[in-house]
Amino acid sequence: MLLEDIKSKLGGSIYKTSGAKAYKYQLSNLKGLMDLVLRINGLIRNPIRMLQLDKVCKHYGLLLKVPNKLTYNNG
Repeated sequence: MLLEDIKSKLGGSIYKTSGAKAYKYQLSNLKGLMDLVLRINGLIRNPIRMLQLDKVCKHYGLLLKVPNKLTYNNG
């Protein structure tokens, strides 16, 4: 249901992977991709994913935002 919600807002396609209980989301239009990058920029905390997002941001000439530090009162 989450992928359907993302698809309705940004476009793209959803595929069921063969041999696994998983789905793939494919977004190939530039407008939707830029919208996705701008929405998630500054929210990713995983170091490996941040490196991947940094490469995408550099490719499109965007700055990678560093997420705010977690505190006791965040939740």
